[in-house]
Amino acid sequence: MNSTTSRYRCHAFRFAFLVAVCSLFAATTARAATLSLVPLTGEFHCGNTWTIDVVLDEATTDLRGFSLVFEYDNSIITPQSVNAGGLITAAACPNFLSWVGPASSTSLQVDIANLGCSASGPGTILSIVFKGQSSGASTIGIRGGQLRDGANVPIAFTSNVVTVNYDCAVPVDGASWGGLKATYR
Repeated sequence: MNSTTSRYRCHAFRFAFLVAVCSLFAATTARAATLSLVPLTGEFHCGNTWTIDVVLDEATTDLRGFSLVFEYDNSIITPQSVNAGGLITAAACPNFLSWVGPASSTSLQVDIANLGCSASGPGTILSIVFKGQSSGASTIGIRGGQLRDGANVPIAFTSNVVTVNYDCAVPVDGASWGGLKATYR
């Protein structure tokens, strides 16, 4: 082998390596999906529930499934039910939903997978219904998780944090002791 052939192979190797690194960089710097927790703020009272939707942005395509961990103040609110959103239920295939919560005193894990097809944004991928525990304000955010595409490759994502107020104060109206006992019996 002469020096020209050796130099050519060295340049070809360097070029192939550079292409591979650039491809890897382009794949890792792809636009992240945006998950919006909606509404941004809310308030509910004794005997009512409050629902938060997780909305996927319009630029995200090929969503096959996800696992998300939500964080909130369990002394104020707790999850009552979790439902797949319209973007998932309208897909051309069945889906699987599992939720564990509260996994600890402050978290809820939700797993959803489309079984055989993908979904593309925009749309609601998940709804969580909360019930109140005691009066106060709680933030709700996504502590961690993964979105996956049809090739089981992770999709990076960003999300926001919302605040909900739960108010279940004892009425301050004047009432007799017998009237109060009858009300809360």
